Amino acid sequence: MNKKILTFTYIMMCISALVALLMVTMLVVSIFVIQALPTIIIFAILTCPAILLTLHYVRCIKLLKKASTTDNIVLTKFQNTSNGLSALFGIVAVSTLIVAWFPVMFYGWKILQEETSLFFFIYFLAICIFSSLFTVNLALINKEIGKLVGDCHQNTTTHMKTSLRHYKFTSKPELVSIIDESVTFAMLKKILHYNCTDIFTNHQSFVICYTNAPYPIWIWCKHPYDTNDIQTIADVLKVEFWDKGDYRLIISEDLLQEIAKIHHVFAKTHKKMSLFSYELRQINAINYKCDGHMRRPKPTEIDTLAMHYHNASIEMEGHDFSMEDCKKIITGYIQNDELFVWVDDNDEIVATANKILDGDYAKIAFVYTLPTHRRKGYAINLVHKVSQMLLDDGLIPILYTNGGYAASNECYKKIGYVQVGKLVDVEKSK
Repeated sequence: MNKKILTFTYIMMCISALVALLMVTMLVVSIFVIQALPTIIIFAILTCPAILLTLHYVRCIKLLKKASTTDNIVLTKFQNTSNGLSALFGIVAVSTLIVAWFPVMFYGWKILQEETSLFFFIYFLAICIFSSLFTVNLALINKEIGKLVGDCHQNTTTHMKTSLRHYKFTSKPELVSIIDESVTFAMLKKILHYNCTDIFTNHQSFVICYTNAPYPIWIWCKHPYDTNDIQTIADVLKVEFWDKGDYRLIISEDLLQEIAKIHHVFAKTHKKMSLFSYELRQINAINYKCDGHMRRPKPTEIDTLAMHYHNASIEMEGHDFSMEDCKKIITGYIQNDELFVWVDDNDEIVATANKILDGDYAKIAFVYTLPTHRRKGYAINLVHKVSQMLLDDGLIPILYTNGGYAASNECYKKIGYVQVGKLVDVEKSK
């Protein structure tokens, strides 16, 4: 920021404070001494912008002192407010000049021989001069802020172009090898095998992956405190996603806090849920007796299971898939021999779970119990049996849970699952 403009701004802030005090004083005098309605209205109208300008200058000084670290959106909003105030005081300058010269134009200079007329002439002329100074000062501030916003955007774009690669509508399975958190980011590693809308990476220490709506953006960073990586990730998320629409992020809390220090918009996020990741190395015996048994689903049960999947997606993730999409997903699970169900003694499906194989790991997902059959031990028995089967096959069972569901987390721990990671699912604050 230009030091001369900053000094000018300090001076104008002090003047605006004095003008605001003078306006308040004159308003009080007009109410209790002059007691003329036109005068009261005039001073009331002039007092409001004077106070507003003083408050704006106080905020202006704070922003200018830390302009280099202030978010572009904040600077742009402030610039818009300054433009409005600049226009307002331009109007005030012209209006008060007209009011000051109006009596002189009609009655000549002799009218200023009267003390009251002379007082109001000088008063309104002073307001005109100061309003003109405010207009000029705010215009200069806006020009400087415009330069800061432009320079920041240019630096961000240059930095992003030189430090990462951007892939669109493609898969990148080769990136799986750099992700060293196999359990916590097992889903991301699986996603990278499919076509994704956007993938940003430096092929060494971070991956940003977005499949498509309504799914979230996954962010993995090997060094969540590395200054260069954090800067690049923060810039990509803000410029490519956050500024363009409503997106969700799956990210570690530590990394989220770090990027929020660079772009403050990420400090104003709403946490939908905490995602706990678990793995099972040794299974425990459980003592939860219930009727029924585990079996594979039948092709004739696709419609029923599609409804279960639809309801589970809404309840657990907020995704409202069409029934047609749900049927396709369930059909794929059955064809790939990935789905398991628990049926009661009447052979009614009361709980579900599926497995997703990934190398030495097998993720258990779609753990869902019908609301009318909960707290009967169906889900814990189903997960226990599927987990045992996976262990017998030489695989390591893993799963994700919503940290807010204390009962579910306790059930998995009783089976023997151990928490190995934590992520957060966040979105823009409404």
